[in-house]
Amino acid sequence: MSEKHDEKNHEPFIKDWTYVQKEELNAESTTGKTISYWQDVRRRLRKNKLAGGSIVVIILILLASTVGQTLTGKSYDAQQLSLRNMPPVIEIQTAEDGTNFYIHQDLKVFLTDQHGFITDEIPPVSASLADKLFTYEYKGKTYNLSFSGEGIKFEDENRQPLPEKRKIWNKNYLLGTDSIGRDLLTRLLYGGRVSLLVAFLVTICTLVIGVMYGGISGYYGANLDIVMMRLVEILMAIPSTIYIILLMVYFGQGIYNILIAMALTSWLGMAQLVRGQVLSLKEQEFILAAKTVGVSPLKIILTHLLPNCIGPIVVSATLSIPGAIATEAFMSFIGLGVKPPMPSWGILSNEGIGAIRSSPYQILLPSIAISLTMFAFNFLGDSLRDAMDPRQRK
Repeated sequence: MSEKHDEKNHEPFIKDWTYVQKEELNAESTTGKTISYWQDVRRRLRKNKLAGGSIVVIILILLASTVGQTLTGKSYDAQQLSLRNMPPVIEIQTAEDGTNFYIHQDLKVFLTDQHGFITDEIPPVSASLADKLFTYEYKGKTYNLSFSGEGIKFEDENRQPLPEKRKIWNKNYLLGTDSIGRDLLTRLLYGGRVSLLVAFLVTICTLVIGVMYGGISGYYGANLDIVMMRLVEILMAIPSTIYIILLMVYFGQGIYNILIAMALTSWLGMAQLVRGQVLSLKEQEFILAAKTVGVSPLKIILTHLLPNCIGPIVVSATLSIPGAIATEAFMSFIGLGVKPPMPSWGILSNEGIGAIRSSPYQILLPSIAISLTMFAFNFLGDSLRDAMDPRQRK
C-alpha cells in the first residue's frame, strides 16, 4: 500500500517534467566565442584601414624590388651617354609631314614615333655658337634650333614653330635616365633591393643580439645587470651615426661593411626594451614554478620570458626598419655606404642632387621611394602597437 501511495504522490510532479530539446541545451549560455590574444590582434589589424594600406604598400615595394629589374630588361650599370638626362615625360613636336621630333635640353634633336619611343638622333649639318643656331636636315627639309635666355626653339626653314606639340610618356625610359645615361627605373628598383636588404638584415641582427643581451641582463640581475646596462649606456651616450661613420672609414665602402657597422650599433635600444620587460615578468608565479621544477635559465628565458614580451619586441622591430633605411640612405648619400656603381636609394639621391635644377626628377624619385617606405613601416608599427595593447581589448 505504501508503494502505491508514494507513486500517487509523485505522479503530479512527474507530469510537470519534460525532456530537454536539442535547441535548448545552450539556452542559458550568455558568453560568446572565446578568442585568443593573437586572434584579437588580427581582428583589430583587419579593422585598421591604415594598417591594411601599409601592408599592401610594403608588399608592392618588396615585389617591385625583388623582381622589378628582370621586368625592365635593362642593367642597372649600363650606360648610354647619348641618352643622358632623359626626362620621364618628353615633349614631341610634329612637322607638317608627320615627322616627330624631341628636343633635348642638351641641344640634341631626336626622332620619335607617335607613341613616345625615341628611335634615332639627328646630327646637325651646321652649328654656329656665335649665332646660337644649329641647322638640321631631314627628308629634304631644313630645321633650325636656336637657344637664348628665353629658352630653346625648334623651327622650320621659315623660322616658324612646328604646327603641333604634345607631351607624352618616355617609352624608352619610363622614369628617365641619369647623368650618364643609365635607366633610373632599373636603378631605383635595384636600389630598393639593396636598401631593404640592409634594413631587414640589420633588424634581424638587432633582434638576435638585443633580445638575448637584454634577456640575460634582466633575468640574472644583480651585478651582471649593472655591468651590462652600464656598457649599453656608455655606447648610447654617443650617437650611433658617429660609430657607423668611424667603422665605415675603417672598413671602407661596401654592402657587407655597412651591414656590419649598422648591426654593431643598432641593438642597444632593443636590449633596454627587453630587459625592462623581463624584469617585470621574472618574479611572476609561472617563472617561480619553472625554477622550482628545475628548468634551466636559458630555457626559462627562451620559452617563458621572451614569448610573453613578444608584442613590444615585434613593434620595436617593425619601427626599427625605417630607421635602418634612413641610416643606410644617409651613409650612402655622404659616400660611406654601398660602393658604386651598385645603386641604393641613398646613392641615387646623392647623384640626383647635382642635377636638382635641370633634372629634378633624379632626386625626387629616390626621395619618394624612401619616404613612402618609411611611412608604410611607421604606420604599420603604430598599428601593431595599438593592436597588441591588451588594455584596448574589448
